Amino acid sequence: AASGRSRTAALFALEQRHERSLCIRHFKQFREQALAQRLEVKRTEIAVRFQERARQRRLLRLWHPAAKLERRDREKLKRAAGHHDRALGRGHLVHWRALVVANRRERRQTHVASGHRERRLARSSW
Repeated sequence: AASGRSRTAALFALEQRHERSLCIRHFKQFREQALAQRLEVKRTEIAVRFQERARQRRLLRLWHPAAKLERRDREKLKRAAGHHDRALGRGHLVHWRALVVANRRERRQTHVASGHRERRLARSSW
């Protein structure tokens, strides 16, 4: 029984060695394939993200509440919101939410300047 066991062990070892050599032979190939696949996946992911972002920008441009306004009014809005034309680039739309936030900030500043209570201004901002 002991000799049988040793024989099976030897066979097992031989098999293992054979498998290992096969693995070593094909490992490089497999690795290259895997790397290429991962790269491809990453590339597609990036492309999709890029497209998504572009689409979002387009939508924003379409549905922007200030899109209907004249350019002059838009400039006025930007200035009122504390956006400088130079920093923003002329003619760019400001997201209305950003305008709201900027206006809120400005309101808060005036509150603080006029010495209103914090509670009042907390209620006024939304």
